[in-house]
Amino acid sequence: MKKSALRAALYLALTFLAGSAVGVFGNRLYTGQGVSADVKPQRSGEYRKVFVAEMENRLKLDTDQKQRLSQILDQTENQFRQLNEKHRPEFRAIHEAQTEQISSILTQAQRTEYVKLRAERDARRKKRGVPY
Repeated sequence: MKKSALRAALYLALTFLAGSAVGVFGNRLYTGQGVSADVKPQRSGEYRKVFVAEMENRLKLDTDQKQRLSQILDQTENQFRQLNEKHRPEFRAIHEAQTEQISSILTQAQRTEYVKLRAERDARRKKRGVPY
């Protein structure tokens, strides 16, 4: 085979491989899944079940350890709940100050819409069980 024919075959093979690589890459970009911000947060009980199951499986906890782990998680949950209750008035005060500041920069028409927007957000928050 001549040198020029060998070169031509090599260039043809390289072109084919480059085209294939671009095709695979383009297909991945086209069919790839995007990132979604619509992730539902796990409820405390669901998170706890997953956490306990992982602890049991990976650490091979015995019955006594499972019981003590449950007590520890109960105590911790209680402490978080108490802390949240203690500081809830402070959270509300900060939130109300924010609301007043935002309202002060809006026109009357915007304030009316802002009140509606807040009511919708509050309804969604209450539906999810978020306290304030």
